[in-house]
Amino acid sequence: MEIIRSSKRNAAANHPLEHSQPPSWARGVPFATQKADSVKTLFFIPLFLAAAAGDALGIPVDFSTVKTTFHSGKESALLKCVDGVDAGREGWSVYPQVALPQSAAFVIKDPTVAGRIRLTLCFLSGERDAHFTEFSISATSDAVPALDGSWERLQPWQIYSTGTKLQFQPQQKIRSVGSALNTEFLVECRLSPKTITGIRIDVYPSFSRTSGELYLSESANHDFVLSELRVEAFDTETTNIALGAPVRASHAIWGQFK
Repeated sequence: MEIIRSSKRNAAANHPLEHSQPPSWARGVPFATQKADSVKTLFFIPLFLAAAAGDALGIPVDFSTVKTTFHSGKESALLKCVDGVDAGREGWSVYPQVALPQSAAFVIKDPTVAGRIRLTLCFLSGERDAHFTEFSISATSDAVPALDGSWERLQPWQIYSTGTKLQFQPQQKIRSVGSALNTEFLVECRLSPKTITGIRIDVYPSFSRTSGELYLSESANHDFVLSELRVEAFDTETTNIALGAPVRASHAIWGQFK
């Protein structure tokens, strides 16, 4: 599995990663069968083992409603993307407005302090390629999140897809390359620790690999179905610098640094 470091990193602890699947140890593949070279293995395995150790510290974020620029179905179908069920034929979709930029604002039920967030975007409708081709993630602290409110676009730090390959793009965007019947995107973003009240996803038209025209996805009708959005928030006021997770120790360590 190829690991690509972003050329825009500012420090060793902040370099983003992009890859096409979770690490092989997370998929139950014995370590001995991995074909990564020693450099990739030494870098990759400790990072994700450590990240997994901090997973329990994430606070699940619940949403009260979703506001969109356009949705092709009923509100009940739209709310399927925040009902806690990953797979399904309903969710956020925009047909026939598939050649225009689209946005969705997910309003957080209980405002949450976060310095890092992890998003899992599920495209599990059973429709081939019904996932975003290019998108970005933003957050807001507005008391009442609205599409025309104040949003901060977030820089992705780590990305992967279970069925396609995700790539970092300029302007904090992410691009998905490849075909998949179903897929899930995982995106981790850092932000200055603050209370967030909403998450926003912006989806952008890209040139289709089949028609050469601008569309939001590569599916047969160029629509997508976001069947579920899951978000975890991490408070990084006291952090392990490499992970953005609270530090744990088995004994007092302050005296060791005098």
